Amino acid sequence: MASSLLALRLFKIMTMVRHPVCWRAACLGVAPAIEHLPALRGLSVDGVIDVGGNRGQFTFACRLAGLNVPIVAFEPIPAEAAKYRGVHGGVPGITLI
Repeated sequence: MASSLLALRLFKIMTMVRHPVCWRAACLGVAPAIEHLPALRGLSVDGVIDVGGNRGQFTFACRLAGLNVPIVAFEPIPAEAAKYRGVHGGVPGITLI
């Protein structure tokens, strides 16, 4: 269990280093939810609703997976919403409520 968690963390770090879009998020302490990438890459959708957007990890995974669709996220906790805006604020097609 501990080794699989360590492997996931290392994979997240390697993914973030390879993708410059991740660098700002890394400075804010946010990593993409890369464990969802295999499922996301196989989707054909017109949009994404991210309920409980938290700091934007899932939205970030959607971006890394190449989903070029509108994303609407909901996050009621102000501190988490602020992190989300720090990562995704100003990105066209992404709305936080």
